[in-house]
Amino acid sequence: MRVPDATTQQRLLELMARSRARRDDALLQMASGRRVLRPSDDPQAARALLAIADETAAVASQLRTAGLARPWLDLAEDVVTTIGERLTRAGVIAVQGASTALTSQQRESLADEIAGIRGELLAMSERQLDGRLVFSGTRTDTVPFDGTGAYQGNGDSIEIRLDGQSVALNLPGNVVFGEVGVGGPLDTLAALETALRADDIAGIQSAASTIDADISRNSQVLAQIGTRLIGIDQASARLDERRLRLAARADELGAADLAEVISAAELSDANYQATLAATSRLFGPTLFDYLG
Repeated sequence: MRVPDATTQQRLLELMARSRARRDDALLQMASGRRVLRPSDDPQAARALLAIADETAAVASQLRTAGLARPWLDLAEDVVTTIGERLTRAGVIAVQGASTALTSQQRESLADEIAGIRGELLAMSERQLDGRLVFSGTRTDTVPFDGTGAYQGNGDSIEIRLDGQSVALNLPGNVVFGEVGVGGPLDTLAALETALRADDIAGIQSAASTIDADISRNSQVLAQIGTRLIGIDQASARLDERRLRLAARADELGAADLAEVISAAELSDANYQATLAATSRLFGPTLFDYLG
């Protein structure tokens, strides 16, 4: 048997390595369903796929932000809705309290109910999310109102960027609850309580009129929150559509044609086995006989 020289041996080894690599690549594509597994498979497609991956990550980040943002506005919507309900009850109490048929004791009882409503609003003003106070502006570690009902937060909003637009997540507490001595629900309720305890009919009637204005402003705040929630939902829908388009484009660029890959895998395996057999015949019984 003629023994091949070193150059022939090297070429056969390289040919066998290339054949095996082509077979393994085809099998990997078949298993993964991907045509582009490394940049060298298709440099242009690989660059496009990297850009798509970066954009997809950015879209996913914004969708996570939207998911974290919505609870802030959901909580605010719940609180503002409850305030509207409590103000409506306070309006009914004011009408009752203004009746000349009531006794001082009866007005005192109504005043106690108003004090309870005011205490409920103060408790709601301290609602938190993830350990941060929602109604203190950006001073999320500061209780929004002190014991006198004075506002301790600020008028700044916590904002996020979503689909190219800024969205405010919170509303300052003095916008939602007002402030004692300044105006708004807390101030109106304090004035109504005082008037009821003093049997001040004119003061009760004045508070009743102010409650109507507070209810109107409360409805405006509720509409503002609703607009922001709709904006988040619409932005999330656009981002989700973009995510799907990117996924479709990535599949278009990188997905393997299954029939083509199976055919390539079969052909490359046949070539590899033929190369292995030829090498075995040249080298005689060696380790190559046991390679698969």
